[in-house]
Amino acid sequence: AHNAEVMRLSSGKVGIGTTSPAAVLDVEQITTGVNDQQLAQFFGKGASSSGADGGQWISVCRAGPAGSGVPTGGIFFTQDENIPSGKKGCGIYGTYDYLSGRGLNFFTMNDNTSAYTVKMRIQGDGKVGIGDTTPTDGKLVISSSSTDLNALYVTQGSSSGSAVDFKGAYISCTGSMENYRDKFGIDVLAHTSNWSHDEIFGVNVLAEKSSSGNNNVYGVKSIARCSSTYGQGGTKNFYGLYGKVEETGSETITSGYAVYADSPTGSVTNAYGFYQNGSAKNSFGGSVGIGTTNASESLHIYKGSGPEIRLQNDTRNWYLRTYGDHLDIYITGTSLQAFTILADGSVGINDASRESGCIAV
Repeated sequence: AHNAEVMRLSSGKVGIGTTSPAAVLDVEQITTGVNDQQLAQFFGKGASSSGADGGQWISVCRAGPAGSGVPTGGIFFTQDENIPSGKKGCGIYGTYDYLSGRGLNFFTMNDNTSAYTVKMRIQGDGKVGIGDTTPTDGKLVISSSSTDLNALYVTQGSSSGSAVDFKGAYISCTGSMENYRDKFGIDVLAHTSNWSHDEIFGVNVLAEKSSSGNNNVYGVKSIARCSSTYGQGGTKNFYGLYGKVEETGSETITSGYAVYADSPTGSVTNAYGFYQNGSAKNSFGGSVGIGTTNASESLHIYKGSGPEIRLQNDTRNWYLRTYGDHLDIYITGTSLQAFTILADGSVGINDASRESGCIAV
């Protein structure tokens, strides 16, 4: 047993653990039936100086010319003894590309019968493509198939209780830029060419709280901040939320909502479609409709049973309302109409028994 052959050199091939090497270097497990066995270890001794550039390398090289996109070398993982026909397996390989230098490709198999396909590529210029082998539109390009539920899914685990903010994803777009250019932290396009009744969301956000406690839950929190200390002058407009509807084709948009607030569902104590906190001003350039989607005047209020406007101070509530065919101004807690105008033009002041065409006081 002590004289068992452990290495053989045959026809320019070296076999370790085998007497019939199938490759230039063929290392096989000597003891069968043992999992997680280390087959090879490469240990190099660098320079004595800790600051020396002396990393140790394993090189897989291809001699001679190589066409653009052709593998120059890699690592293949498979259950077969040799690289099988059809290249079934998974692994990593490098390529030489005319325009983007040397790239690195990660390939896998969708099943156990088809040949491998590249699933992720890192180009020589640093661009990364997942599902896209020619990422040209950004540093990270993700291309999803129609069977994928999410092109990108990010999840953040439970917090540790420390006083920090937890982010599922953090995107920063900083640095100087040319004048008259736009800068986006996130630029989203949701597009379909199908004739369908589906809903298309540029951004779809769910903020959910599933336990008791005092929390503020924001579907979207947007802050427009100016931290500049330079007095350059000029007009500076900041928008916490900006919405716009555009029609650029030939089909007319039926209803365009720059901002749309739906009715709350479930048990909601105070249901606000829009809430303005503080003393900020609200400015509307067009018509405002309350209870109607077809505002025809600067302020258009509709309610089938009669709309009311309530004016309140610290001592009294006053109401302006339409009731039937007349307009009333009255005080809360009483049935007295302080001022009434009928449809025929008659007016009553503290009098409910007015006659047609006259003023009753």
